[in-house]
Amino acid sequence: TASGISFALYCLANNPEAQEKAYEEQVALFGKEKKPIVSYSDLQEMKYLELVIKEALRLYPLV
Repeated sequence: TASGISFALYCLANNPEAQEKAYEEQVALFGKEKKPIVSYSDLQEMKYLELVIKEALRLYPLV
């Protein structure tokens, strides 16, 4: 949901180290392309971003 994404971005904004790790993961997957085409298999490779989202949902449950 939009709230979940907002909280995940909020967590990243407040933690520069986590933000850098998430960015490095994206660069490793896509390089420095401006608008990469993301496939489902690419999403499965984003392990660190998945952890960020799960932590945001743990800290800020939506229900």
